[in-house]
Amino acid sequence: AKYRDVPLSVLKKITYTSTEKDVVRHLMRVASGLDSAILGESQILGQVKDAYEIALQFNACGSILARMFSAAIHVGKQVRTYTPIGDKSTSISHAAVELIRQNISNFKQT
Repeated sequence: AKYRDVPLSVLKKITYTSTEKDVVRHLMRVASGLDSAILGESQILGQVKDAYEIALQFNACGSILARMFSAAIHVGKQVRTYTPIGDKSTSISHAAVELIRQNISNFKQT
């Protein structure tokens, strides 16, 4: 709220709060591509890394949060390397283009 000069009451209306295990679980699932619009989406891990770097730049990341982000990034890499989740993963933009291509092909055939 202080960083963007937004009243805390406004911020509370547009965000949600989680604690402890729920936060860790959510971050691990996001970094692993399990909590994305497309399962295993390829850009998610990079976005988690970017968020971590920004938090570090603005001193918004204490030692516990830093360890949590580091672990999540490590887990995300492991999931993509050692499970099939990353085999056919794509980004939302790639999926949208493919959907448009399929629909244009179907439209031309009718």
